[in-house]
Amino acid sequence: MEVMKRAVLRFLRDEKGLVLVEFVLILPLLIWTVVAMYSFWDTFRVRNQFQKATHTISNIISRTKKATPLGPDDITGYHSLMNYLILNDTPVSVRITEYKYFQAPTDAYQVQWSCRRGSAFGGGLTNADLASMRNTTLPIMANGDTHILLETRMSYSAPFAVNFSGFGGTSTQAMTNSYVFHEIVSERPRDGDFTLSSCN
Repeated sequence: MEVMKRAVLRFLRDEKGLVLVEFVLILPLLIWTVVAMYSFWDTFRVRNQFQKATHTISNIISRTKKATPLGPDDITGYHSLMNYLILNDTPVSVRITEYKYFQAPTDAYQVQWSCRRGSAFGGGLTNADLASMRNTTLPIMANGDTHILLETRMSYSAPFAVNFSGFGGTSTQAMTNSYVFHEIVSERPRDGDFTLSSCN
């Protein structure tokens, strides 16, 4: 019995191999941390790129000269440029809308024209859509003022599924690697109202 007791105590005091045991225990956490950081920063990089590209396209549209009406080639060109700026395999959808604010008699925003490229938007923006965006998205405008509204949308798949519920996703996206980025920019044209010849 005494021999067994000494053997157990000797085993408990033996510290050989502890580093290996600790490494084996901590290795999964280290791997998860590296994977999570990589996914987080890649998602952040793509979203940042997406936001910058949206604002760039919006600024280009607002500075376009109004000497000739906009046509299908112009809308397609903005869409192609957006895809080029993203440098991502996932295609981007865009919707460009010109709208005005009329204080009297309707006190409402009204769509002048709306065109889309890509499959994410079902159709052109409507007056009802503008009304729903009034208190959350659209700026306060003077009577008769015109703005260009650029909407962009892109699906993104992160390299790994990590909890990003606080990074632009919803609680149901806590352990997924799929996200939909959606940006809206409203900007006043520098050169007056646009004239649109055709969307298609």
